[in-house]
Amino acid sequence: MTFLILLVMLVVLTACFSLLLPGMDPAGRAIVSAAAAVCILTLIAQAMLTFGLWSPGAGLVVAGVVCALLAGTGRVLHPRSARPAAPSRPAAPPAPEPQPEPAKITRHDGVPLPKRSEDGEEWIYRS
Repeated sequence: MTFLILLVMLVVLTACFSLLLPGMDPAGRAIVSAAAAVCILTLIAQAMLTFGLWSPGAGLVVAGVVCALLAGTGRVLHPRSARPAAPSRPAAPPAPEPQPEPAKITRHDGVPLPKRSEDGEEWIYRS
C-alpha cells in the first residue's frame, strides 16, 4: 500500500510540476518534471522525518498541498484561455517579399587570384 501511495504522489507531483514548464518539448518536460517530483518528495520526507511527523497518509496530504501550490502557480504564471479567439475576417495573403538585387561582384575587383602553382595545397590537385 505504501508503494502505491508513493507512486501516486510521484505521478501527481510530476503532472503538477509540468504545468510550470509549458514551453518545453514533451519529453524534456517529462524528464525534468519527474526529477523535480523525486526531489520534492525527498524534501517532504526529510522534513517530516526531522519533525517526527512521518506517516504515509500525512506524506500524501503534504504532497497534495505542494501539488496544489505548484498547479496554482502554473495556472497563474501561464494562464490558458478557455477557447482561442476566432479571426473576425479571413486573413489576406501575405505580401510577396522583395527579391534582393544580384551581387555586383566581378573578377576585376583588384584582388589577384592565386595561381595553382602558388597554392601550396597541390596534393588536392594530384590524381
